Amino acid sequence: MAVNAFETPRYRLVYGRGWPVAPLLAGSPLEVWLNGPHRFLKQTSKLDARLLSVEGRMVFVKRYRVRGVLKRIIHWTGLPSRAKRIFHVSQALIGAGVRVPEPHAWLLDKTNGDSIYVCEALNAKDMKAVAQASGLGVLGGPERFFARVAEILARLHAAGYVHGDMKWPNIMLEAESDSLVLVDLDGMKKPWILRDKKFARDLSRFVIDARELQFDEVSISHFVGAYARYTGVDELKVWKAMKPSYRKLAGRHRRRYGSEL
Repeated sequence: MAVNAFETPRYRLVYGRGWPVAPLLAGSPLEVWLNGPHRFLKQTSKLDARLLSVEGRMVFVKRYRVRGVLKRIIHWTGLPSRAKRIFHVSQALIGAGVRVPEPHAWLLDKTNGDSIYVCEALNAKDMKAVAQASGLGVLGGPERFFARVAEILARLHAAGYVHGDMKWPNIMLEAESDSLVLVDLDGMKKPWILRDKKFARDLSRFVIDARELQFDEVSISHFVGAYARYTGVDELKVWKAMKPSYRKLAGRHRRRYGSEL
């Protein structure tokens, strides 16, 4: 995707698609654009996520607030903002054949280091909600769905990335196309050491939810087997790599949520 840059005394804006940030390009103040017709999805002292209507179309906007002396020092060193990093990670994943929300723009507020990420707003439901409400028949059954997730993770890992939180709510099912979309990319990393261990953690996190949702072991074995085939790794090695992270995650779920895993 070709990108363009737009600079004002207050902020730097980099965008691929112009319509979501058209008011900014036309000179609208940042707060006027950001506080146009919108609906908050999450709001804390560190970030807010909202659906924003621009020219009658919806976009997803996430604002990362820089808080604390250390984070401000990191900002002034010139390291990439969170919004910039996610924008470029999303571009790389799309290039690797992994479906994520299309990145539209990122913005850095020069006055305080806050950054804003703008991307596609999905018409979708998360897979935990789908599984609990109607099951996986709409996707051809558990084995078909698990094979699709295995392929997504194989592509993600082949590109060198780990998701970091592969729980089912971070896999979205699009209403129009039945495509599976990975979301919540804040923890996405490209590790240079212990990569296999971190790849295995993604698998373990998915399996934790599958078992808590009471899917059978045949489907889970199918998932691990499909991942092994897609990556060319022996299936027994995949299971072995998953054991440490699975034990740790299962223990955390028992302590926090009363899980019986």
